[in-house]
Amino acid sequence: MSEQASTAPLPRAKGQKLLVLERRLRLISGLILLAFVTTHLLNHALGIFGVDAMQAMQNWRVWIWRSWPGTALLYGAAGVHLALTLKRIIGRRTWRMPAQEAVQIALGLSIPLLLYEHIIGTRILASFAGLDDSYVGTLRQLWPGLAWKQTLLMLVVWTHGIIGVHYAVRSHDWYPRIRIPGLIVAVMLPLLSLAGFVSGGREALEFDTTKGTWPPEQIALFQETARQVNLAILVAAAAMVTAIIGLEIVRRIGGKVVIRY
Repeated sequence: MSEQASTAPLPRAKGQKLLVLERRLRLISGLILLAFVTTHLLNHALGIFGVDAMQAMQNWRVWIWRSWPGTALLYGAAGVHLALTLKRIIGRRTWRMPAQEAVQIALGLSIPLLLYEHIIGTRILASFAGLDDSYVGTLRQLWPGLAWKQTLLMLVVWTHGIIGVHYAVRSHDWYPRIRIPGLIVAVMLPLLSLAGFVSGGREALEFDTTKGTWPPEQIALFQETARQVNLAILVAAAAMVTAIIGLEIVRRIGGKVVIRY
């Protein structure tokens, strides 16, 4: 019996392996999403040289990320990252945490609220309703009325990603050597992206074109799709809050305390 017991896998060891696997998947999926965001910011930064430069890179970026492999990789990573993050949040046994971690969680939860209209307008309607999502049309749609929202989205997503990378690599020996250069890049890239967005937006308004003007049927489709997605986000948020409260009630009733190292 003692020999069998010593060779049998321990539940605690299994749980620890599963936790490590979840962390790795969350990191890998987050890095994939950060790579997409980085190419997007670089694309915006080219607006400093004009809308034509932005569109030239956009053609290559679309070819990569809207291909079947790119689409599967991007949305697969988004689904895995979101699912594991929600699991981690719902399963928390305490809400005491460093301020930096609290900021990262708050930023991450706000991303869907800031992002869904942008995805509907530049990916869903472009793919299924023939909406023009070229840089001229998109910039004319966003600039200047929605520029604040686009800027806020960029800062929230980028800050969330950079904090995540910091937490993932801070324990490595090589991290102190690249921390300052990495911080400079992390600050400069969104600034250059914002400068390119402003420059490109102003230039796009000078084009004598109907691009960026949505016909009534596309406006109606956008509004209906946005309403449904907004409802889905509210339902998901309510379910998450209910799960957190439910788990806390179960823990208090059960009277058990789980300690992890």
